[in-house]
Amino acid sequence: MSEVLFARRPGGSPAIAALLAVGTIRRDARVLDICCGEGEDSLLLACGGLTGIVGVDNNPDCVRAAQETAKQHKLPKKTLEFRKQNVWALLKKCPSGSIDVVIDTLGARNITEDDDARPDRRGEKGERRFAVEIARVLADKGLWLAHVRDDHRNRRPYATRPASKLFPTGAADHFDLRLAYPTHLAEYAEECEACGKRKEKLEEEFALHLGEVYFAIARRKSRSKTRAGT
Repeated sequence: MSEVLFARRPGGSPAIAALLAVGTIRRDARVLDICCGEGEDSLLLACGGLTGIVGVDNNPDCVRAAQETAKQHKLPKKTLEFRKQNVWALLKKCPSGSIDVVIDTLGARNITEDDDARPDRRGEKGERRFAVEIARVLADKGLWLAHVRDDHRNRRPYATRPASKLFPTGAADHFDLRLAYPTHLAEYAEECEACGKRKEKLEEEFALHLGEVYFAIARRKSRSKTRAGT
């Protein structure tokens, strides 16, 4: 990759934790965590009782850190596995409808701006292909939970945004897109203190790398509904 697009988060996403707490993410869900970084969200879910979680990232240092944390929590591979793997290669091998929840941390941005990506996997064409692959691997009514960077900042800070403006091109063909809301490191106040960095410094890093970041939810349309609309 030509640049780092996501600085390390000090903990799992509060949004992911909330969806787990209210049962939107089921305890028996099959989870794929794309561009998982150091595995914060996957680790949160595994410690919350989920099994069969796979986290993938192309950065070997992040994957090693995630694996080490999983060992510290004594989480077996059948519960949680972290892999250093190309996202396109992983998606290609995933059977259709085999995943219930995809967690995506700037995935579309990262893999379609990769200098080593094939031309058909870059830019808008790459985003559309990415959306199609996510739709293929997800079961009907499966969830696509995305941390998305919005380059066009609102004049009103931290305003909600239509998810259609944030998900990759073509996502609406396969997903019911929900409103997205902005994330902010104030949500991580306790974790900021725990990891030994002042919150102001983390917020500075967050803004530098990400701009305005939103958490957005999309639910996979049933395949019969998708075919009927074509």
